[in-house]
This record gives sequence, structure tokens and C-alpha cells, in this order.
Amino acid sequence: MTVILLTRPRQESERLAEMLCQRGYECLIAPMLKIVPTGEALSDTEHVDAVMVTSGRAFDALCPDDPHVTRLFNLPCFCVGSQTSERAREFGFHDVRDAAGDGLSLAQLIRRSVVKGVILHIAARDIASAASDDLTHAGYMVRPW
Repeated sequence: MTVILLTRPRQESERLAEMLCQRGYECLIAPMLKIVPTGEALSDTEHVDAVMVTSGRAFDALCPDDPHVTRLFNLPCFCVGSQTSERAREFGFHDVRDAAGDGLSLAQLIRRSVVKGVILHIAARDIASAASDDLTHAGYMVRPW
């Protein structure tokens, strides 16, 4: 039997292990990373014109009943890929746009849109900055949370 080592965060590894075990693999789970929300409150969403999400895990840090969050549901929500886009729709965003690529694809999608102004980037503290850097260079104001 083939043994696969899963090093992603525990919850994600457990879901993947379940699928792989059904296919006859043995899985060892040894998370190399633990993702924990910072607890930092989301505020001042009145001045946000669009949302940018570079990981589906970002939605784990949001409370769908928070008025600051529900205000975002009607704004364009730009997502890096299809899994993140799917999570955005499930979470409650109405206008989800899928870049189907990487950070630079996401920035290009935003730049091609009619969106101007402040973009709220919902992300981890340690992130790849390609999308934010590109947008900032193009004159957008990217506000991380």
C-alpha cells in the first residue's frame, strides 16, 4: 500500500485523507502549518469599493452576520481561482469574479474591470504581494485585512 504524507493544515489534511483512503492509500497527517484567525475586527467597510481574496481560507476569519461583512456582499468580490470563488459564493457574495490563475491574473482582472477606489484584500498576515503590488503601482488603494 502506498503511504502519503499530508502536511497541509489539519482540517484540510483530514478531508484529503478521507478521499485518498477511499482510493486505497494510507495517509499520515503531520501538519506543517496551523492557520488561526487573528481576531482583528473588520471595520470601516463603508469606504470599500471591491473585495480581493487570494485564499478560500480567508472566509474562515469572517462572521457572515457582522454588518461590516454583510455590506461587502453586494460589492464585486475578486477571487484568485475557482475554489476561492466557490467559497465566496457559498459565503454570501453576490458578484464573484474568478481570475482563474495567480496573483497577477487577479490584478489584471481587477484592472480590466470598472472598479476604482479602495480594494479590501482579505488575507493572512504573510501573503504573496504580487496582486497588491501590481494594483498599488496602477494607482489603486489596496487595504489589507
